[in-house]
Amino acid sequence: MTSSTSKRLDLPGLRLRVYQGPTALPGDQPFLNGLLLASEARLLLENLAIVKERAASEESKQSVESSIGLIEEWRQAALVQLGGTEGGALAVIDSNQTDAWRDKVGAALDTLTETIRADGFQSRDHAEQRVAEEHKQDLIITGAIFVIGLLAALLLARNIVKPLK
Repeated sequence: MTSSTSKRLDLPGLRLRVYQGPTALPGDQPFLNGLLLASEARLLLENLAIVKERAASEESKQSVESSIGLIEEWRQAALVQLGGTEGGALAVIDSNQTDAWRDKVGAALDTLTETIRADGFQSRDHAEQRVAEEHKQDLIITGAIFVIGLLAALLLARNIVKPLK
């Protein structure tokens, strides 16, 4: 949650920490106690920023960038439909155009979901391979330590047995 200032908000049975950040934008909806819910476009844009940071492959990063661009265009179209301006001139966008943008964004997010899921599987496979390699290295190191210990024991035994003869 963000506000123009950082603060703590106590509601019945709930304590919220509000951090300083972007304030309300057009399209944000009233919630309770003066709080606003982010518009769908803003919610997607803010969450995609996190997804972009965690994207593993170049393909995923490009997919996130593409989705962000489409969502931003959708948001601008929605603002214009609400009576905003685009490029300083009044523009008219009907609900069919906004619905078309929403469909494009939905398709882009479906593609992004598949790409990120593939990234996850790839990361999981890589992690399993890494664990197997580490296990193999552990066995080699343990074997080497055993051999060194055995050699040390044999040398000590040889030095102890010599004086007894």
